Amino acid sequence: MAIRKRVVVMGACVFLMAGLIAGVGVYLWRQHEDRDDDPPLRALALGPDVNVYIMKGGHSVYLVVNSFPAADRYKELGSELGITAKGRASPCTSSAPSGAALCVQWEDGAKLHITVASKTSPDLDCITMSWNVSQKRQQTNETPTDCYDMSHSFWYGAFEDHFQKWPMNTLKIGASPYVTGEIFDRVEYGEVIEPLFLSSLGMGIHADVNTPLYLGINAEASEGRICLTGRTGSNTPYLTQTIPSLRYDLCKAKDISTLWKEMAKKYLPKPRRTPSPYVVKFPIWSTWARYKSHINQTKVLDFAEQILRHNMTISQLEIDDDWTPRYGDFTFSTEKFPEPAAMVNELLGMRIHTTLWMHPFINTDSDAYKTASREGYLVCESANSPKPAAIDWWRGNGSGLIDFTNDKAVDWYLQELKKLQTNFNVSSFKFDAGEVSYLPKRYALASPLTSPNFFTTRYVDAACRSDMFERRLEVRVGFRSQECHALVRMLDRASDWTHKLGILTLIPTALVSGLAGYPFVLPDMIGGNAYNASNIDQTVLPDRELYLRWLQVTLFMPTLQFSVAPWDYDEETVKITQKLLSLREDYIDDILLLMDHARDTGEPVVRPLWWTDPLDKDALTCETEFLLGNDLLVAPVLEKGATSRDIYLPQGLWHDQLRGIIRYGKQWLRDYTAQLDELPHFARVDDQGIVG
Repeated sequence: MAIRKRVVVMGACVFLMAGLIAGVGVYLWRQHEDRDDDPPLRALALGPDVNVYIMKGGHSVYLVVNSFPAADRYKELGSELGITAKGRASPCTSSAPSGAALCVQWEDGAKLHITVASKTSPDLDCITMSWNVSQKRQQTNETPTDCYDMSHSFWYGAFEDHFQKWPMNTLKIGASPYVTGEIFDRVEYGEVIEPLFLSSLGMGIHADVNTPLYLGINAEASEGRICLTGRTGSNTPYLTQTIPSLRYDLCKAKDISTLWKEMAKKYLPKPRRTPSPYVVKFPIWSTWARYKSHINQTKVLDFAEQILRHNMTISQLEIDDDWTPRYGDFTFSTEKFPEPAAMVNELLGMRIHTTLWMHPFINTDSDAYKTASREGYLVCESANSPKPAAIDWWRGNGSGLIDFTNDKAVDWYLQELKKLQTNFNVSSFKFDAGEVSYLPKRYALASPLTSPNFFTTRYVDAACRSDMFERRLEVRVGFRSQECHALVRMLDRASDWTHKLGILTLIPTALVSGLAGYPFVLPDMIGGNAYNASNIDQTVLPDRELYLRWLQVTLFMPTLQFSVAPWDYDEETVKITQKLLSLREDYIDDILLLMDHARDTGEPVVRPLWWTDPLDKDALTCETEFLLGNDLLVAPVLEKGATSRDIYLPQGLWHDQLRGIIRYGKQWLRDYTAQLDELPHFARVDDQGIVG
């Protein structure tokens, strides 16, 4: 069954969108001595729809998109917000940078340039906002703060988060460095980030990738706002930058769907290849959640035989934690795996490929540490000392971290991976970690980076190069690494029903991954990681109901990942799992086509409901449903003990695949019944009445 694409944009919606955009403004406020009805000090048109007003004394800056009616010329949205620039403002005395349309400077040295950004599409208009500070102001180590009101629209950020809300309006995050971090330990921003933020009114922000960005969302002093600041200094991750700056583009389009597509073309790279079709057609199985670190050759082979004996399909078996003698070594533990090559070949005889868990850390007791420290392959503690920086991670303290800015270190790393592929017939790897948050407070790299986020980029690039043929690899981090063909795995999920890394975060995280330009999302293991709260190496079987609902949530995502097995419960769970996997097979061709489309366009495979209905409030706020492409709507049950849920159908006609009837869009289906073995899903019906 092929899914047909269909996007309907009505003239009335376009007219409504124009009215909404006309009510969008952003302002920067200092000491609000002037009244809104006072004439401006300066007014400048940056384009047919963008006007800037500098109020008397420079105490207010208003940027208006599609000018307000005359009676509301300088009306701002929301309450006033103070910024850190001091004194009065005046036109810049020094020459403005090339192409600048406006330059204003405050008495404390803060300088704002506003420039019309280069136009790449008739459907997108952007201006560049650029703050710089003088030597007089540099001692503060930060720029003024720009805040945008979220109270009149819905906002979406391209970052993973511990609670992962969609939209992000209810998140509360104090001003924090916008760098990749491990959210399992509740850092502010997560493993996959891009400096891209969109609002439902068709307004978008993209920060320059080299900006030392601090981002706050509903911070204590900025309730209802998203705030951007440039900040440097020894107490920040931006060690290579000494002068604070803030540079970002502010863009507008007719609606949020158009906005993402056009901003993605302008700012986000596209994948160059797709992952292997086999990891789409057949699930990945991992040893981690079921066995944790208690693995060996016998258990791996037995696990494979169990999978086949229960008539489950499999693309590859991932050997996870603790297969090496010590963490950081690049060979099998002979105690646990006496004949690894024979084991891998036996798995290949079952048509099961083998992948291995890898990471960038090297513990000091490993053989690899001796080589890496001697050759200078590790991140150093300072520019004046070749001593390796001491890194703490979940499997070691004082460990080394491979410096992926060092070409020789990368070559060595890839050579070691190649030996595993050559000597043991291993197909590919699961690359863990890679976040900036694992860099110490003080460190030195072989090649200094303009932004620490590029350390993540370099790590993913090395990972990508390890598997250019099989294309079975997975990573869990992403920054400016969209070109890689890796599956991008969600961080470990908790085996519960909550919004704290639980089942409720699966759909929002998949949507965020697509928003950030990573369409090949890999949901975490079905049922979650089965953690014991005090011992990560002990498996606590997830709730059976949670396990099956989790499978339903991820069934139509690009690929599936099992570890805890359905036969760990009962025979009925096995039968329900087989039934659901059979349902997925009906849509495999569609998913593969969407993967190819993602490679060509960068567009996500898993899409929000607003993708085809960008002006519908219910579609804009829905985080418990998603679209596979444009034409299959998926609405799993996400509440413990529930056998029904409310489902929203956006505009159009929809064929209810469970009930076999046609339903009209723009309506809620209240108390729609879905038993434990049922996944509600709806196929779009085209204008000729053909079901997609």
